[in-house]
Amino acid sequence: MNLKNAQISEVIGTAVYGYFGSVTVSDVHVSDIYGTGIYSYRGDMTVTPGDTGVTVTNAETYGLYTYTGDMLAEGFTVTNTRNTAVLVSYGDLTVKDCEISTSGSHGIYGQEGDLSVSSCVITDVFNGGVLLSKGDQATVTDVSITDAGTYGVYISR
Repeated sequence: MNLKNAQISEVIGTAVYGYFGSVTVSDVHVSDIYGTGIYSYRGDMTVTPGDTGVTVTNAETYGLYTYTGDMLAEGFTVTNTRNTAVLVSYGDLTVKDCEISTSGSHGIYGQEGDLSVSSCVITDVFNGGVLLSKGDQATVTDVSITDAGTYGVYISR
């Protein structure tokens, strides 16, 4: 799925959902989502800013989420998620040039894959700012984390 120049709001469920396929978004703005903002299930996700950036505002679960796939995300903002703002389970996560604020759980979280985060500002997260669990390699550069409840940067196994 390639989605460009879209505004999606007030969705009960997931705003953008790639099922067994990759998702590429640019110039996409989602808000007031009662599920996940942008989700790829068993596929890769690519987020690029385009002209106006990518924003996820007020998501009841996750902002950007990839399950069993890699994520490359740059030039985006995630604000006010009930759970983790950016999550990859079972894949590599590369994030740069982002702003994350007011997360009910973690800012950026990678599970069982490599993690690279650069040039991001993360504020007001209930748990950790940047986390990697069971990954092989973590690189965190030029990242500002303030008001994290439990950890700034946490790497496990």
